[in-house]
Amino acid sequence: MRLCVFVQVASHVLPNWEQPNHGPTTMGNHRISEDVKLIALKLWDQGWEIEDICDILGVSRASLFRWHAIFEEHGTVIRPPSPLKGQGLRVLTRTLIQACKDLFSQETDLFLDEVVAWLALTHDIAISTSTLSCNLAEASLTRKILHKIAAERDEECRREFRELVHNNFQGDGSELIFIDETSKDERTWARHYGRAMSGTRAHFADVFVRGDRYSLVAAMAVDGYITADVVEGSFDCDLFSQFVIEQVVCFVFFTWSFSHIPSQLPSMNLFPAEQSVIVLDNCRIHQNEDLEAALLQAGMFPGHHLV
Repeated sequence: MRLCVFVQVASHVLPNWEQPNHGPTTMGNHRISEDVKLIALKLWDQGWEIEDICDILGVSRASLFRWHAIFEEHGTVIRPPSPLKGQGLRVLTRTLIQACKDLFSQETDLFLDEVVAWLALTHDIAISTSTLSCNLAEASLTRKILHKIAAERDEECRREFRELVHNNFQGDGSELIFIDETSKDERTWARHYGRAMSGTRAHFADVFVRGDRYSLVAAMAVDGYITADVVEGSFDCDLFSQFVIEQVVCFVFFTWSFSHIPSQLPSMNLFPAEQSVIVLDNCRIHQNEDLEAALLQAGMFPGHHLV
């Protein structure tokens, strides 16, 4: 009964469906003609259940959905051949290589297929991704890890900072003290690269549990390390400020006696003397207004700068 209905519908949809207008195409392990694909989509459009269509025509659900997607995009169940496939161009001219260099100088994160499409649309050049990759490598346009630059940075502030350094510093870095922190746990020492025979994995047994975590902070000038400190866990704003004030700046506290002898010797000096400027990165625990105020209000060191 179902077969009779199918024959009637097929004859109504395509009167010449037994003699396809196009040669058969290969779909996986089946050879399915374009007319059969059209019949399947027509039955689906007329409200047939997908399972019934697949059972009658002997096709899969995935094939039916793929034909539908191709038909929606191209208006036919046969995907048109890509103009970018085939032999195409083997060697890019010097002009095209320069155009690619200019393109990558503006957008360094482009994929090869995006460049292939750009060449096809802009220069009417058909080239494969593998050929393009070889041409770019010969032109020294190699694939690299992207170096990210903060989109929020202010170029005007950067220019003013460079002018400040140029006009007020000696140029040998003697005024600067650099402070930064790092940390380690049980996983820190694990190596990430190894060697094994081609086609096999390089296995390495290592701990997956973090274990105890320790953090190190250090202050360094051009002549070497000034001081360092280690804590269990991580540094926060308070611990970092305490380190800077007590171990780097070393404020001079006077014992109010007749001698007025300071209890500590300073590690920093008045600007623009040596070791008079603290340089920090943009870590959140470094953005501490109390620390900046303490540096600026230090009685013996009013000239400290926090960069």
